[in-house]
Order: sequence, then structure tokens, then C-alpha cells
Amino acid sequence: MMTSLFQLLHSKECDLKLKNEDEQTPLHLASKYGRTRLVEWMCSLDCDLVKDEDENSNTSLHIAAIEGHNKVTQVLIDYQADVQARLEPSSAFWSRVYD
Repeated sequence: MMTSLFQLLHSKECDLKLKNEDEQTPLHLASKYGRTRLVEWMCSLDCDLVKDEDENSNTSLHIAAIEGHNKVTQVLIDYQADVQARLEPSSAFWSRVYD
């Protein structure tokens, strides 16, 4: 199933930089839901995707870490995600830290 999804996205020349209403890219969403192979595939097509931030300044690395997806987190780090990137004080990460 996943291979066919990759093939479909690639054959349609999907724009991986498109953002939703929360300013999240497909990489943000794949990171959120722990889709390791999809994350790795998208990063292999464009390693600059790891730099994109959503409306709360979350990168895909932040989101993967927040959701506890260790394998996704490692893939993003392997593709040079900025482990020093800072979050806005109002981000979901900080609300979970202080809950």
C-alpha cells in the first residue's frame, strides 16, 4: 500500500512544499503520524523540507518528538533537521511539558 502511495505522489509530481491552514507541510503530517518510510522518502526528494515551520514555529522534528516517534525523529536528524531550532512559547510542546 505505502509503495503505491509513494508511486502515486511521485507520478503526479506532488508539491511537498504545499501547506495546510496550520501552515503544515506533508512532512509535518507524516512526522505527526509516525510514517517513517514516508518521511524518509520525502526527505530523500528534498532535504530542505526539514527546515519548514508551521504557524507555531514547529518543524517536523519538533512534531515527531512531541508525538514520541523516535524512528521518525532519527530520520529527520539524519537529513540534517536543526536540533537547535527553538519553539514559540505557546507551542504544543510547551503545553505538554507543563501539563
